[in-house]
Amino acid sequence: MKTVKPPGTSQNAPPREARLTAAFPAADGRSRFTMVLPPGTLKDPGVRALVRGETERGGYEYPTRAFIDAHLGPEDLFIDIGAHWGIYSLHAATRHRGNVRVLAVEAHPGNIGPLTQSVMGNGLGASVEVICVAAGAAPGSAPLVFNSTMGHSLYGLGLPEGAGRLGEVTVPVLPLDLLLAERPERAERRMILKIDVEGYEPEVIEGASATLNAGRVAAVIWEHGSAFQTGERREAMMAMCRALEAHGYRQFRFPHPTMGGPLVPFAPTPECYNVFALAPDLQRLPVYDKPKRQPEPVPPLERSSEDPGTRAATTEMLMALKATDAARWADFEAMREGAGERAAWAARWIEPGAHVLDIGAGVMALSDVLPPGCAYVPADLLPFDPATIVIDLNEGGFPGGTYDVAVMLDVLELVHDGERLLRQVANAASHLIVSYRPAGTLPVKQRRASGYVNDLTVAELETLLEITEWRMQNRAEIGERILFDCRTGG
Repeated sequence: MKTVKPPGTSQNAPPREARLTAAFPAADGRSRFTMVLPPGTLKDPGVRALVRGETERGGYEYPTRAFIDAHLGPEDLFIDIGAHWGIYSLHAATRHRGNVRVLAVEAHPGNIGPLTQSVMGNGLGASVEVICVAAGAAPGSAPLVFNSTMGHSLYGLGLPEGAGRLGEVTVPVLPLDLLLAERPERAERRMILKIDVEGYEPEVIEGASATLNAGRVAAVIWEHGSAFQTGERREAMMAMCRALEAHGYRQFRFPHPTMGGPLVPFAPTPECYNVFALAPDLQRLPVYDKPKRQPEPVPPLERSSEDPGTRAATTEMLMALKATDAARWADFEAMREGAGERAAWAARWIEPGAHVLDIGAGVMALSDVLPPGCAYVPADLLPFDPATIVIDLNEGGFPGGTYDVAVMLDVLELVHDGERLLRQVANAASHLIVSYRPAGTLPVKQRRASGYVNDLTVAELETLLEITEWRMQNRAEIGERILFDCRTGG
């Protein structure tokens, strides 16, 4: 980021503005755009997070912007509802510069100046139209309640309980259908719609029914924020989801807000994250990667709850939907407990020089204790290491290739279809080492709080291994876990 001083000001005068240089490069290697940050905003927590994301973590909300880059076509219309100062509008407009069109819809009158300044300063005046209005279900007006610089919301819907209200202003509200009806040349384009309006997303979708019915919206990106945790707003969010699904959209999320990874099926878990509603003809990529793969911390609002009751309820919901607990398995630090001990036990049954597949590798503790000469391949939902094969086991994902031995330590408890997974392993390796914490070692509620989606007894697990053609050779007990050493064949 660089600070720009207006001509004629002294070096001691406070800067009138700052400019944030985009982390994403253009084809020539230079930054795609710069964005104006109004004076005095750098102390705001949300703005500091934006700056850190752009300058230190490869790009603010990198996975969402990588999704846009992957799926926004050169003749598309990008609609940015809740444009703020324009980071998404500028990003979209510079994906296929001069061809993509953008509607930047922003309700806060004070944000229009910096937004417009950034648009014009980047030479995007012909591509980006800035509209000072709130999007909603019907024409009218509504109070825009102020909180942090990036936390304003209609009626204060997105404010956490006890959050300060720093004033409000009445703003006009128009449905997206009406805005597009006034712009028929843009409404005929294929569209990607992004909505970040602090809990007012259901009303925006309600006001876009004709647009969705037209079949031109390839994807809707909306924020699952704190407003949707309980009560009327949660019910409104669930109704919005049903409306999107009625239009044929399939909904997904990223496991990690900054690392990205694969898009996994959406379930309304308690964290905050972006949701991606994809039209039937839009196919997601296997993974949305950063150029530099490395573990990153999960921000507080995106972190899985530590409350046992909340965790247990979340697991029950995920069991019903057969979905992956994405946020829980994005936290690498939580995976370290006991990992080294289990890995050391498994390594005793691995021959030197073996080709080893570590399924659900986590922090890759197994790689540190393997016998000499082993080739190690980690696979998991997110990459702890650049070599990790990224898969969602609950979606049927599995690494290609063949291996001498496959290792699954504390993984089977987290998979909805264990039989399918064990058969996949049998097609890839003739040797399996698997650990499991059987039913009876923990109360059911505690198993759910631990994220376990199945409750096999030792006898049931042995039967499952047998029907998937695994023959047990050795067995060890590690505390409350049982470790099985199995081979395929008779």
